[in-house]
This record gives sequence, structure tokens and C-alpha cells, in this order.
Amino acid sequence: MSNRRFTRVLRSLATGCCGLGLFLAAGCGGPQHYAPSSTKNAPGADPGITVEVSKETHMARVTIDIPNLAPPDRLAAGGSTFVAWYRRDETMPWQRIGALAYDETERRGRLGATVPEIAFDLEVSVETGAAAGAPSTTLVTKQHVSN
Repeated sequence: MSNRRFTRVLRSLATGCCGLGLFLAAGCGGPQHYAPSSTKNAPGADPGITVEVSKETHMARVTIDIPNLAPPDRLAAGGSTFVAWYRRDETMPWQRIGALAYDETERRGRLGATVPEIAFDLEVSVETGAAAGAPSTTLVTKQHVSN
């Protein structure tokens, strides 16, 4: 077999394998990426949410990253932290996921956590404390997550 023909055969195999790999990866799901808008309370913030759903365990790994986020005390009087919340649907009460780690120098809030749902509503709000029992009305962003 000539070198030229051998090269064409290798390229053909590589292209076929890549296509098969992409098809299999799409069938397996993979992380869902959301880029919700910020609310009027947090102008300029650029939220990003990544969700990895496990139907077997009925859990979702949620990663929230919000660059260009002003400090909480500038967004709401008495604001000291950003808290993420979830609920299965609008008939259920909000459950606290956790407080975002906020870097004032970078003006960025981040959180990685697990949620015991695979489809849910998600909100990030400004709170006066990390142990808030329900979300305030000062929302930074919101997103419906579906599988």
C-alpha cells in the first residue's frame, strides 16, 4: 500500500472514530450549560451555571460562577452574602443550596454543590446572612434546570 493511500485510510478511520465518539457522548448526556441573564438588581453580572445530572442517584452537581458581580452590600441594604436556592417546582418551598464564595477583588461569586433533584428552579439572591431561611426579593439570577 502506498504512503498516500495509507494516509487516506488513517484519516478515514480517524474521522469515523471521532464521529462515533461525538455520537456516543451526545447519547450519554454530559453537563448542561446555562447562561441566564442577571436581573436589574445585579446589572453587568454574567452568570454561568453548569449542571451534571445523575438519573441513577437522582442528584445534580451544580456549579455556579458569576463574574462581574458587585458586592452584596451594594446590591441590597444590609446585604452580606449571595445564597443559591432550589425548588422542584413552584408548589414546593425554596431550599437553601449554599452561600457563594465571593471574591471582592475579582468581583466573582462561585459555588459548587449537590442538589437532590434532576429538574428544578434555581435562584441566587442577596441575603443579610449565609444562614437565611428563604430567599430575599433581591435576586441576582434565576434559571430552570431540566434534564
